[in-house]
Amino acid sequence: MRKSDIASGLVLTVFGLVSLWLIIPVQISGHSDYGLAPDFFPRLLMWFFVLLAAALAGSRLLEVRRGAAASGAQETSPMEPADWLFIGAAAAVLAIAYLLMEYAGFIWAGVFTVFCGGLAMGNLRKHPVRLALMCLAAPVLVYMVFRHLFLVFLPT
Repeated sequence: MRKSDIASGLVLTVFGLVSLWLIIPVQISGHSDYGLAPDFFPRLLMWFFVLLAAALAGSRLLEVRRGAAASGAQETSPMEPADWLFIGAAAAVLAIAYLLMEYAGFIWAGVFTVFCGGLAMGNLRKHPVRLALMCLAAPVLVYMVFRHLFLVFLPT
């Protein structure tokens, strides 16, 4: 059991709820005359995000409760500094991605987010060319699919 999973699950759940009730309504209009509302997919994806983050925190909290009941004692060791650093870095990446989306558009925010995800998974040293291609191809592909297939215009 990792205590960082509990903290990050709770932080991501709060981030998702804030996005659902504050960010998405401000950024995307909620009605359309042509079928699905423009905010349908962002809201759907954010609800999945919230549910998965809450499930992560909840499952780890249940592990702590079961472990404490089995051992008879609470685990009191604090999280490692690396855990706090990872949570802070993830929060900073999300905040920077939001600002990039606001001021530079979806594609640049996507390039930054894919790069940071690949960096966190260790792909820069092992597969730098693959990471560069994914950084450039994935955001453009997602942008084109949403624009031409779903008729949802992402920020440019």
